[in-house]
Amino acid sequence: MPKYSLNAQGDFGGLANFTTFTTEQGLPLSSIASSYRDRFGNLWFGTYGGGVSRYDGKSFTTFGIINGMPSNVILSIYEDSNGNMWFGTNRKGICKYDGRTFTTFFEVQGLLNNSILSIAEDKDGIMWFGTYGGGVSRFDGKKFKAYTVQDGLADNNVRSILQDKDGFMWFGTVLNGVSRFDGKKFKNFNKSNGLSGDTVFSILQDNSGKLWFGTLGGGISVYDGKDFKYFSKQDGLANNRIWCSYLDQSGELWFGTQGGGVSRYDGKSFTSFSSLEGLPNDYIYTITSDKGGNIWMGTYGAGITRYDGRAFTSYSSRQGLRANIIYSILEDSKGNIWLGTYNNGISMFQSKNLLSGSPLFTKYFSMENGLKDNSIKSIYEDSKGNIWFGTIGGGVSKYNPATNSGNFTTYTTKNGLTDNRVNTILEDKKGIYWFGTAGGGVSRFDGKEFKNFTINEGLAHNIVLCSLLDKEGNIWFGTSGGLSKFDGQKFTNFTTKNGLSQNIIYSVFEDNVGNIWLGSDGNGIMKYDGKSFSYYTTEDGLSDNTVGQILQDKEGRIFIGTNWGISVLTGWKGNKPIFEIYNKRTGYPIKDVNAGQRGMYLDSKGVIWIATGADNTALIRFDYKKIKRDNTPPIISIQGIKLKDEVISWYSLKGNTIYDSTTIRQQETTVFGKNLDKNEIVKMREHYSNIQFNHIAPIYQVPIDLKIPYDHNQITIEYAAIEVTRPKLVKYQYYLEGYDKHWSPFTENTSAVFGNMNEGKYTFYLKAKSPEGIWSKTISYSFTVMPPWYRSFWAYMGYFILFVLMLYLVVYINSFRLKRKNIELGRMVDERTRDIQAQARELKEVNASKDKFFRIIAHDLRSPLSGFLKLTDLMANQSNNISVTEYAEISSSLNKSADNLYKLMNNLLEWASIQQNGIKINKESLNLNELINQNIATISDRLTQKKVTIKNSVDPSLEIFADEKMINTVFRNLLSNAIKFTKQGDKITIDAEDKENEIQITVFDSGIGISDSELKKLFKIDEKVSRKGTDNEPSTGLGLVLCKEFIEVHGGKIWAESEEYKWSKFHITIPNPQLK
Repeated sequence: MPKYSLNAQGDFGGLANFTTFTTEQGLPLSSIASSYRDRFGNLWFGTYGGGVSRYDGKSFTTFGIINGMPSNVILSIYEDSNGNMWFGTNRKGICKYDGRTFTTFFEVQGLLNNSILSIAEDKDGIMWFGTYGGGVSRFDGKKFKAYTVQDGLADNNVRSILQDKDGFMWFGTVLNGVSRFDGKKFKNFNKSNGLSGDTVFSILQDNSGKLWFGTLGGGISVYDGKDFKYFSKQDGLANNRIWCSYLDQSGELWFGTQGGGVSRYDGKSFTSFSSLEGLPNDYIYTITSDKGGNIWMGTYGAGITRYDGRAFTSYSSRQGLRANIIYSILEDSKGNIWLGTYNNGISMFQSKNLLSGSPLFTKYFSMENGLKDNSIKSIYEDSKGNIWFGTIGGGVSKYNPATNSGNFTTYTTKNGLTDNRVNTILEDKKGIYWFGTAGGGVSRFDGKEFKNFTINEGLAHNIVLCSLLDKEGNIWFGTSGGLSKFDGQKFTNFTTKNGLSQNIIYSVFEDNVGNIWLGSDGNGIMKYDGKSFSYYTTEDGLSDNTVGQILQDKEGRIFIGTNWGISVLTGWKGNKPIFEIYNKRTGYPIKDVNAGQRGMYLDSKGVIWIATGADNTALIRFDYKKIKRDNTPPIISIQGIKLKDEVISWYSLKGNTIYDSTTIRQQETTVFGKNLDKNEIVKMREHYSNIQFNHIAPIYQVPIDLKIPYDHNQITIEYAAIEVTRPKLVKYQYYLEGYDKHWSPFTENTSAVFGNMNEGKYTFYLKAKSPEGIWSKTISYSFTVMPPWYRSFWAYMGYFILFVLMLYLVVYINSFRLKRKNIELGRMVDERTRDIQAQARELKEVNASKDKFFRIIAHDLRSPLSGFLKLTDLMANQSNNISVTEYAEISSSLNKSADNLYKLMNNLLEWASIQQNGIKINKESLNLNELINQNIATISDRLTQKKVTIKNSVDPSLEIFADEKMINTVFRNLLSNAIKFTKQGDKITIDAEDKENEIQITVFDSGIGISDSELKKLFKIDEKVSRKGTDNEPSTGLGLVLCKEFIEVHGGKIWAESEEYKWSKFHITIPNPQLK
């Protein structure tokens, strides 16, 4: 049986970095029975009475009896190869969760016992369930087959199950050891043939193939296929009562005990952790790990605790420190670590004690040993091996470890020291000592006498906070009034006047390329390259702007100790620094770093020692290389959809059309924590009656192919990355296609709200960056906002029908009036026989004109009406196959056709009014320039669409005497025609000339012109001159007929000039009002 002399309690004799979760963080109960990590990285924790909780880093989601589980006591958890989660309960059978529904299997389905202690799946996808009293049950997805003691099983109480690499099934039992099953028969092992105990609560197989059996009382038995070896408390195990075991990602083995905490085995020795080393209690009943390799342990009564690895270990008075406030740290040439404390002297330990398991601190020095002050501000080892201690009020003391006499030689102001408060110590290349003081400047000591330097000798300030000997032999002093550089002859000072961002300098450091780095009081860090200063603050990623310590490791990383943890400068992106942050917020046990000489120290092994201001983490050992990093892309998911910030049970909206009532009830309780009553369900369905979706995604209630009514067009999309260790460091970016123009800035928020959305299809894109800077895959979620009722398909159908009816009414009334006029004319023929021939000819001409006019109108109406019929037929008969985009295109076509019909109808109504009632004129004085501008404004949308510009060159003071309504109609038609027959990007010009007795107005366009034959037909009602515009706009010619009648009523004239394919000019004259 192997023996081990190394039995370390905790990592390196200190307090490990544990993070604990209890009911205060969202657990339903603090007694944990089982745990599991699923394929996505979620952690599941079964409790002794609170159900099972799923943790994704964002929150705990708990499932219990109210959600459809048969019991709240969850003794075992397993995820099968199909992604189903299995939960073993106490006396209530085995429960399967497929992401939507909980399905329970009881004894009536084939189990021999309803208490499920263990679960496993073999290589063939067969599920195995270890029961309490019913042996082990094998389930192939359809039926159960049981194995008991009658079949050769060692005991019917099966606490653990494992399939080894050779395919053998192993069953750990409560009363009679372990059974191996080869598919046909069992072979049993117990105390009589090699096991150290008969109660086997855990089984694991290590990377070498050895099987480890954890027993309750007999420690661990290791089986290599031939022989057993044993580990117990005397070999370093925390306790012989092994409750659970786990193989981590690095190949180390973990054993949770009943009352002794947890032990880790690295292949050579055990390291144990108990409540003394940071565990919340010593009863560890289950162990799992996250994707990053951090160990999660479930305790009985104290919740879950996470072990974050060996990177951080803390020490305080509990581990032997004389005081928890440390000012200075030093590793001497012998490997001893010296710690200068506040008011409690010096604590010292040897590095070898970190792994020995023996007491860490071996020596202490105080005033009782010869020091003149118990507050040690600075520690320094000189070239002769002497250790120097600068105190807060007792001067500086020298100690020679080689003498081992414990005698100190002290120097104070009586010996020539400028001040007894010594903040900093260094030795230059000549062996001269320099002491920076807290008010007296600097003292230079050659071993015999002191020479002092203050502001009178050129020092920037008499309060010296830090010092540095650079590679060239220059000495730098950081003071409360700036930075001083001493070259052996004189001081050169730097302040805010010549480059510093702050005059209080807490830390000065030289990097491996010769740059000088400065830590300031509230202004971040400064870098001096010998020529100029650069500045970096929290805006550049620094954790805090008060910087007390700076150092650099062998790999070139710069570590910056601040009032809010440590910032590690790992590289540059252009001129921008790249920082990693280690503090409480990012999940590490560092709050602040004390100022003082070497309050942060890099030892010979590359480990950083940090003096902090916290009682429970007074001294921290930081091994940067041991930081656990998850370099896999984060897994992100859409986790919920809200409308107008209201939580919705999407399963309840569908009723029983897709999902069964059991699923609906279970999902209601997940959302609301209860089953809804009938009134609540009816009310919710009425409220969201117009919402449509195809189905609901599993795991999270997210509706797929969602269609939202316009009155619900505010949506909240909830999302998260599964990051259980440092969720606050995940950065998200999102983009809603159809709504946003760019990706959002980085955000830590896990929801996005979008409101006032127009109708259309939207796609939400999401990506996340992990704490290690690894990007996830981009995921998407699509939904549609339906149009409001007044822009819907049926609304447009109604508009069209109404328009057609109005048009029909206008034509019918006009035809009726024409018929009545014909009758009156017929009677007048009988009464006026002398004029019958003339009137007959007139009537014949009128009728011929009207018939020809209506033929023209009918022809011009046929095309838009035909388009309306085709589009509406398509929308009525193929509505199920038309997409939202096609609806929008059809609606646009309907709108254009309706607009053209409206313009035609408007001109027709005006002409019809003239024919019936004659023209009544109401003249007034009008500003011509303003009138034209008003008409240009009414057609600005058409100008924008065709990119046509209009230049109004009319004299602003020119006025006309005319009927405003009629003149507006004239200008509207002339400008519309000019735009219609002008090519995109061309220009239209309007000018006017005062010709004493009349004002002539000209509208010029550089369009397609008019042929000579068509010029002759203009302004005639019985001539068809309609033609297409440059963008195929329709035209009837009726507008120019109206223009002619209105201008002639004013006593003016209208005519046109044109050169085909080049230009057109329309002239109108209006009598000058000055002559009226």
